[in-house]
This record gives sequence, C-alpha cells and structure tokens, in this order.
Amino acid sequence: MSRNRQTAKKAGTAFETACAKYLSTALHKKITRMPKSGASDRGDLYGVECHGEPMAVECKSPGGESSWRVSEWWRETETEMLNYGARYGMLIIKRYRKSTSEAVCVVDNGMWEAIGGAKSVSYTHLTLPTIYSV
Repeated sequence: MSRNRQTAKKAGTAFETACAKYLSTALHKKITRMPKSGASDRGDLYGVECHGEPMAVECKSPGGESSWRVSEWWRETETEMLNYGARYGMLIIKRYRKSTSEAVCVVDNGMWEAIGGAKSVSYTHLTLPTIYSV
C-alpha cells in the first residue's frame, strides 16, 4: 500500500512522538513535540540542547518507497535553526522498518565540532548510531 498525505502525516507524527519519548528517557529531561507554527516553524522537538543551547530538531519518516531528500530536509532544518535562534540543529531520519534508536542523524560542521566529531555520539545514556556532517 502506498502512502498518501494522511498516512505520511500520521507516520511523521508517530516518529516525532517516538523521538521525543526516546530522547526524554535517554537524556532524563522533558523533551516534547514542538507546536507547529507555519512559516516560522522552529523544528519538531522542544527541549533538546547542546552545551546548554537550544537545538532545532527536524524529524523525518520517509517510508519504504520514498527517496531520501537529505539536502532539502537539511535546508528545512537550517531555516528552523534561524527561526528558533539556535546555533545547532539536527535532522533525525527514520530508517524503514527500524526502531527509533536506529535512526540516522545529520548535523552540520558546527554541531559536529561541538560534539567532538566522533563516529557515534554518547550523551548521558543516549547513543546515536550514525552521525553525518553536511
């Protein structure tokens, strides 16, 4: 069965909720879904920080038949960073038929340097398996 707008939105909402729960548990702090704000969107999650500064976090759940549009999604993340006034941003992409803990995370060079440029990132009890710098 192919996705339509309604099922894609439902999958996106479910992934955002799963990411918020996962990060809340891993970071021992409250992470929530960000209220939608149209053109001035500030990301999908609220409460994620890097070195005490807020991060714009964009979550994508492309599905099995969708192509990954990382450049487009990263531009969206950068816009949300500007809207949020955040120096750091992260794009979290759900891998088809994988758990939230197996998502792929994309960050920019500033964030990459802030976290030490490791192949995987451990932060408190959170391990993000794959980080790519754009």
